[in-house]
Amino acid sequence: MKKNSNNNFNNNFIIGRNSVLEALKSNSEINFIMCSEKAPTEISKIASKKRILIKYCDHKKLDFMFKNLNHQGITAQISSRKYVEIEDIINIANKKNQKPFILILDKIQDPHNFGAIIRTAECMGVHGIIISKRRSASITPTVEKCSCGALSYIKICRVDNLNRTCEMLKKNNIWICGTDSIGENFNKLSDFFRAPIALIIGSEGEGMSSSTKKQCDVIASIPMQGKINSLNASVAAGIFMQKIAEFR
Repeated sequence: MKKNSNNNFNNNFIIGRNSVLEALKSNSEINFIMCSEKAPTEISKIASKKRILIKYCDHKKLDFMFKNLNHQGITAQISSRKYVEIEDIINIANKKNQKPFILILDKIQDPHNFGAIIRTAECMGVHGIIISKRRSASITPTVEKCSCGALSYIKICRVDNLNRTCEMLKKNNIWICGTDSIGENFNKLSDFFRAPIALIIGSEGEGMSSSTKKQCDVIASIPMQGKINSLNASVAAGIFMQKIAEFR
């Protein structure tokens, strides 16, 4: 077995109690569960009902499989996570008779931030997340665990070019809202936030790329009270999503 890395082997596993439990609840296709101790009662009951095998193993085996990751003594092997198309995300909103609320991540590379953003997005009613195939975090066990199971409920679309994606969204009457420390106070954008919208969150260090910024119909900013004018990407994303969710 190869050393732990973000390879296809590890990408077919989710780790941690919450992630495994939510995967079971969401009807994700689980091949088997591995535990280093007695499985939590709720997980055991659902697995038994769905006839999913629970294998018991030495704790050190999980340490070896998921080096430096807090697996909590439990993991599940799932079928490969499937990325969806943009149309799939729009259809999710249409089926719910809701205006599309889409999140676009521009160069978010830290898996902890990506996982935290997925968790908040699911809580705030986002219909799907769009990421780039290049210079972006992909779905890994770390991302899965940091999402606390939310990845089992929210769709991820992976695209070649964010600029072309923004153009396509505009053709579907979806407004593009960029984010920056210099922009319009988001408290003044209530009408904009009521519309079909795609919110772009850039990386902490660079923010949105200049080419992506040109695609925006508006650039929103969070009014700041302190001396520091920047926030962690996942924190900023959460504040923006909560503000938009107020008007959905």
